[in-house]
Amino acid sequence: MKDVETYSNIALGQIFSQNPNQAKTSNCLLHRRKGLNREIHLENLRKKKQAKEAKRGFQQKEILKTGSINSTSYVVNDESLLEQIEVLKSQLNNAGIKPLSEMVTYETAKEYLTKALKNASESDSYENIKEVERWDEFIKNHPKYVEEEKEKEEAWKNENFLKNIEALEIQQKIIPKNIYSGASVDILMEKGLKKELAVRLMRNRVLWLVHMDPNEIAPIHLADLRFKYSFTGLDLIEMRALYACMPEKFEHDDTGEKMQWLSSVREKLSDMINQEKNNTLIARLKRNSAYLEKKEPIKLKKINLNNQNKNKLSFIEELALKRKKIE
Repeated sequence: MKDVETYSNIALGQIFSQNPNQAKTSNCLLHRRKGLNREIHLENLRKKKQAKEAKRGFQQKEILKTGSINSTSYVVNDESLLEQIEVLKSQLNNAGIKPLSEMVTYETAKEYLTKALKNASESDSYENIKEVERWDEFIKNHPKYVEEEKEKEEAWKNENFLKNIEALEIQQKIIPKNIYSGASVDILMEKGLKKELAVRLMRNRVLWLVHMDPNEIAPIHLADLRFKYSFTGLDLIEMRALYACMPEKFEHDDTGEKMQWLSSVREKLSDMINQEKNNTLIARLKRNSAYLEKKEPIKLKKINLNNQNKNKLSFIEELALKRKKIE
């Protein structure tokens, strides 16, 4: 049967190890030796614990940095840590989120996705499609992907900021500021707008938002954003102006659907900008004809070639008369 030290024996060992001059008998020397051995044992346990905690902290930093742990160098053998990971996986599954099972770097995952896309383009088999979905999901759930997307978004905003503001100013000058006060086609025409533009403004109330403060746009109901303020058919300048007057965040948007609506505005605007750069954007989406001034056709003066009074003929009339004589 294994010996178990009593609290009194442990206390005596601590006393004699700290005060060796008091250990004068053989029994006291035995307690002192046990006390010293116990201190050495406890110190070794502390060092092991510190090393394990340091190793775990390094692994967590490595995961945040690279998204993976090099399995050849680090082995997770802490049962409590593994148990926590399983609990987290279970929570993600219960929330409808598939946890990541692969432990590779972000760069490696992108290489795998590129290879999977190439294979899928050559053969759209079920296995190839699932491989694309697998690595696409891995990448899009990786912290580095989220960081890259934020950087791309900021770069896009900086690149288009001035053009968007300029478009907003253009639309604000064209659309009457008091358009919300009982506007109609006739009233807009009385304000100097041609009928085609007045009709367009009445049919596309989303264009009115250029005169609304972002703080007033933020609480607009989701249904109104989707239907009342539909942005279907807007040209590039109208889309730039619309995006420029949007708030950073919407109110009462617990589901995030309002931000999804704004994201769809952003995506469409980005597509139109890319088409403009590639010279593939159709004319009516560059600028709708309702904003363009129609040029009156030039009326040519009828030339009387029988007129014999050459002093009164214009230069064009003389050329026409000479051509007639030659013929």
